[in-house]
Amino acid sequence: MKKVEWTDSLNLGVKLIDEQHRELIRIVNQLLQAIHDKDNETTVKEILGKLREYTVFHFNAEERFMNQIRYPGRGEQQQQHERLKRKVKGFQHACFHHEEVTFGELKAMLSEWLLEHILNYDMEIANFLREREKEGDESKGQPGRKQTEENPPDVNKGGG
Repeated sequence: MKKVEWTDSLNLGVKLIDEQHRELIRIVNQLLQAIHDKDNETTVKEILGKLREYTVFHFNAEERFMNQIRYPGRGEQQQQHERLKRKVKGFQHACFHHEEVTFGELKAMLSEWLLEHILNYDMEIANFLREREKEGDESKGQPGRKQTEENPPDVNKGGG
């Protein structure tokens, strides 16, 4: 069975979020393995429940972080989170009601959700942080920049 693989290209550079993404991938792989191995229904339901709980936990943490850094795309990101939570809930509902869900459908949804979301949405947070950091570096020594003990003038640029 092919697993969802973590690669360095998924790193945002935000330790807490990266650790949570790794944990989500671990839970997804645990679920995929249980389904592939045709584990008993109780085991699959437990792992799916754990995935749903951790998804909510992670999205809440990510949304707090986006608010903390004043990320301008947080509204769109929150909408995406809601869509993804509904998808996980839908699979959980199907499982509890003994509806047929194929391994391929589940793997496709989970892979798309995790990898596409991280690469297409969460990477924008990392880009925002890098741009903000770059702008902060460029403001050193610029007129109007208040000099304090924590924010001394940049002597190389003649700021003052």
